[in-house]
Amino acid sequence: MGAAAYKPRDVAPNEFYATPRSTILQLTQVESFDGPIWEPACGNGAISSVLAEAGHDVISSDLVQRGFGVAGIDFLLQDTSLAPNIVTNPPFSLGVEFVRHALSLATGKVAMLLKIGFIEGPTKADLHNRLARIWVIRRRVTFLKNGETFSRSNGKGGIHTYAWFVWDRSHSGAPVVGWLEGEPCK
Repeated sequence: MGAAAYKPRDVAPNEFYATPRSTILQLTQVESFDGPIWEPACGNGAISSVLAEAGHDVISSDLVQRGFGVAGIDFLLQDTSLAPNIVTNPPFSLGVEFVRHALSLATGKVAMLLKIGFIEGPTKADLHNRLARIWVIRRRVTFLKNGETFSRSNGKGGIHTYAWFVWDRSHSGAPVVGWLEGEPCK
């Protein structure tokens, strides 16, 4: 019997997975932001639009043009921030790099939507020191590959648990863990 054929995982180009509206709304219900927000991986505007609806001034950019924001901006190559706060759902494979870079640029808060396992690992100890809050989403989140419209009506989410990780320069002490109930995927 021969070896099983390896099948690479089906990853969206440039890891574009739009964030469901309910996931962003949950963040706006528990966090406030002073000043403008930069969404550096804006994709089709899912996060930016909800933040703007909540009354925030949002600057949106992305590496790739997806019909929203300013295209051709590689966040990881920027040496100045476009706003005091940075909020995004970073490409999954670049989560650590996005957090580190955002923390080097932002003067206010940084909020990143990441797998809960982001908290693990000795190589991220420097990131734990400035972490203020972790908002764990109880219901599994289904990300919309390439911004496609969610079509399943069974309300089941993806296979990972996600959380909003929030770094706040005004915070001192240990991070606080809170829970977001979540909504069925829409």
